[in-house]
Amino acid sequence: LALARDKEAAVQLRRLGAVMRANDCLRDLQLHDYQKEGVAFVLALMSFGERGSIIADEMGLGKTLQALVVVACLAATRSRVRVLVVCPGFLRLNWKMEAEKWGVLSATPQTMRKGTDRPDLSDDAVFVIASYEWLRTVMRVGERGGGECLRGFNLVVFDEAHYLKSMSGSVAKCSKRNRAATKLLEKLTPPVEHAVFLTGTPTPNYTKEMYAL
Repeated sequence: LALARDKEAAVQLRRLGAVMRANDCLRDLQLHDYQKEGVAFVLALMSFGERGSIIADEMGLGKTLQALVVVACLAATRSRVRVLVVCPGFLRLNWKMEAEKWGVLSATPQTMRKGTDRPDLSDDAVFVIASYEWLRTVMRVGERGGGECLRGFNLVVFDEAHYLKSMSGSVAKCSKRNRAATKLLEKLTPPVEHAVFLTGTPTPNYTKEMYAL
């Protein structure tokens, strides 16, 4: 599997150059080699039908940009793209600014501010930015149902994904953030196609915290 993944990543790396040249906003962007490899790694896993991937570069090395380039590659092959970014509340504005700056998706970023906010899914291109607290409210942790407004999303990006760390392998004992994320990825029909976890500290305290991701 690792050999096949690496072979596919090499294919995706070549495709990445074509996508960036075809995108007016990304044409002059100079990614570092490790950033290109990170994007190609995610795209390779997506092409294999894997449900998740982790980009664990250290703080300040451009994980947000890598995720946005993944979105650009997704948009280059599909007419209908729905993307959800889940991040700490104080980072929502930064994500909105970065998404608008690079213009990887034609959609205007929608920022969910209140628990009662719901995304507008009327367009083919949808880019939603929300906090972990909003996700917890929408997914109705501990209740039946929930998450109807998030059905059919192609990609979910969890920024600062160590917010999902858990000290237990038991879902019942996980944090509400973790349970909301798990419910989003495992209980909706149709399911989210792929989740990208961005974190510079995947194991802040104990190695078993990696299990949560």
